[in-house]
Amino acid sequence: MALLPVVGRELRVSSRKVATYWSRTGTAFLALVVVVWMWSVMHATGARGLGSELFQMLVGIAFMIALAAGVAHTSDAVCEEKREGTLGLLFLTDLKGYDIVLGKLAVTSLRGFFNLVAMIPVIAIPILLGGVSGSEFSRSMLVVFNTLFLSLSIGLFFSVFSNKARSASGWTIFVLVLCCLGLPIYMSIYQLNGPTRAEGWGQLVVGLNPALLLGLTSDSTFARSPNLFWRGLQIQHGVS
Repeated sequence: MALLPVVGRELRVSSRKVATYWSRTGTAFLALVVVVWMWSVMHATGARGLGSELFQMLVGIAFMIALAAGVAHTSDAVCEEKREGTLGLLFLTDLKGYDIVLGKLAVTSLRGFFNLVAMIPVIAIPILLGGVSGSEFSRSMLVVFNTLFLSLSIGLFFSVFSNKARSASGWTIFVLVLCCLGLPIYMSIYQLNGPTRAEGWGQLVVGLNPALLLGLTSDSTFARSPNLFWRGLQIQHGVS
């Protein structure tokens, strides 16, 4: 038997869908519209720092797309098989559990991955305008794609344990909101006990916050705490 046969089949099927092409084309087009709109507005007002402002907005859009991918793509992946009664048929074959899980992850993540890849050339435009370095661009893209992996994994996790798509989507949204909002609130309370305690494992907990990691990608912030960025990125990837 070929290695991970479900992954190969699901990728071939998904790559032939018309929606796969149109979604990434539409995403790239919308990103270009944002660039043209911001260029016209800031050029008319004579504002400075166009490259930096434009980069932050485009990365923010890509980050939100990555964060919502779990709810949109993977939260109903296994639930659908349960509702249609086809999940048990898959286990009558020689397939293993990881074959099915990785296959579902591959087919559901393909559209979100292509959407982000289509945005990369547009997000790189601010580098030519100035105010954004190549290192900051690389770190931001690393966090965005890692956030995509985290969101897809959380959605697929709750899809396995849920029978209804609404329940899986609700739990996925709850965990993502908890990571982005709950952890900063926790750390603000944790720091009241003293800054020395916050420098310990509390910083590792903050590393699970995708929004915080994105904030650490700028050159000025990264220069002050490079270890915190890489440690948080590793923890987030490991949890995914």
